[in-house]
Amino acid sequence: MDSEKFIEALESCPDEDLTKNLGIKDNWVIYLNGNLGNIITQLCQDNKYSSIEADILYDEQNGVLVRVLDEPIALLGVEVDDARLQEYNMALSLSSAILADSKIREKLGGKNPLRTIAQVVCSLGRVFREHKVKCYFPMAKPQFHYSP
Repeated sequence: MDSEKFIEALESCPDEDLTKNLGIKDNWVIYLNGNLGNIITQLCQDNKYSSIEADILYDEQNGVLVRVLDEPIALLGVEVDDARLQEYNMALSLSSAILADSKIREKLGGKNPLRTIAQVVCSLGRVFREHKVKCYFPMAKPQFHYSP
C-alpha cells in the first residue's frame, strides 16, 4: 500500500476499526529522513502546529502532541526480535522520527483519540509527500514506506 492509499483508507475507516484494520493507536511512530529544523519549520508552516518546546509541537485542531526526535532508534527499545527486525533496520537508515500522542484529552472535545491520531497521520503523510521526505510507517497495517 502506498501513502496516498493509506491516507484514503484512514479517512474512510470507521473509528472502531482504526486499530484492527490500519494499526492506528496512541504513540504512533513515523520514521523519516530530513533535517530536523526543516521538518519542524514545515510542520509549523503547513499544518498550523505550534511549537511548545524545541522538539514538541502541538496540533491544536486535533489535540495531539507531536514529538520530533533526532535519534529515532531510541523508540525501538533495547531488544530487537525477529518481528521487529525490519523496523529496526529501516529506523537505522533514517535520521528522525515523529511520535503522535493524544494525551491532552481535555482538548479533544469528545473526539475519539484514535481518530485524532488518524487525522494527524493523514496531515503528516501529506506534508511528507509534498516536501518529498522519505518516511517509513512501521505501525501501519500493512507497514509501508514512502520514497520520493
